[in-house]
Amino acid sequence: GMNEILAVIYYVVSINAAPETESRDVEADAFFLFSIVMGHLRDNFVRSLDSSAVGIQGCINNMMEVLQVCDPELHAAMVRKCP
Repeated sequence: GMNEILAVIYYVVSINAAPETESRDVEADAFFLFSIVMGHLRDNFVRSLDSSAVGIQGCINNMMEVLQVCDPELHAAMVRKCP
């Protein structure tokens, strides 16, 4: 879910913050970046779009196309296991 995305962003911001940076500033920066990321990913989290080209199914289809080019063996194995 979205909390896993935010957790990674928060971690990266916090380990790269200057030592004197207060936690509220880290939280604000992480939330700002999270908002930008979610602006790009929001359609993946809209249930009514799941089966559309912009929903999660479209993303999976795009990833499978990339996988078919980059790793045909893994692509074939995934197609066999998840028809």
